[in-house]
Amino acid sequence: MPRPIIFPLLIAATLLGVGCSKIKNDRPNVAQLGGGVAQLDAELGLPNARIGTPLSEFEGLETVEELGAWSTYRRPSDRLKFKRWPVEEIIYNFYQDRLYSIRIELLDVRSVKGILVDFYEQYGPEDHLQRKRFGDYDTTLVIREWDGEKVDLVYKYADDFTGGTIIWVDSTAWNRLNEGRQAANEELRDAMSGSILNLDFD
Repeated sequence: MPRPIIFPLLIAATLLGVGCSKIKNDRPNVAQLGGGVAQLDAELGLPNARIGTPLSEFEGLETVEELGAWSTYRRPSDRLKFKRWPVEEIIYNFYQDRLYSIRIELLDVRSVKGILVDFYEQYGPEDHLQRKRFGDYDTTLVIREWDGEKVDLVYKYADDFTGGTIIWVDSTAWNRLNEGRQAANEELRDAMSGSILNLDFD
């Protein structure tokens, strides 16, 4: 699944040094864990933006970028909240004129922590958990992923909870695109066999 770059303003938020308590043992304390990713597949993203919806069914979009089969928009009329949590921005990415992914940016400690709890209550524990150093800053990026049959959910946030990104992705389209990438990599690997430039494929 894709690994979009986390919101650039997360760097600025990290530098603010907002303090907060950690979620113990890397997992939020919830009364009852969610039942898995079946609900994730049923929701298909947001109530007013379901993964796979044709671009023609959206109204009031403002173009951010267009590049070949890809186009990115924001919707000025959006209420900048996810559930009860304030968010910074909601971005819609389309591939071949169908909604491919939704990205929500967060810059609020309460939102970042609260949404993690919500996800556990809805979908249960993540399928994948990673930690990566965030550039040269004294911050670790936590990446949690829930893998549905139709939709994948990625939640990235700074380990001090000062900023984060939620991403819903069309898993069917992603797998199809990734198969093409893997085939291209194999072809390039064969073509560059034995070359000193073949650094990324061995």
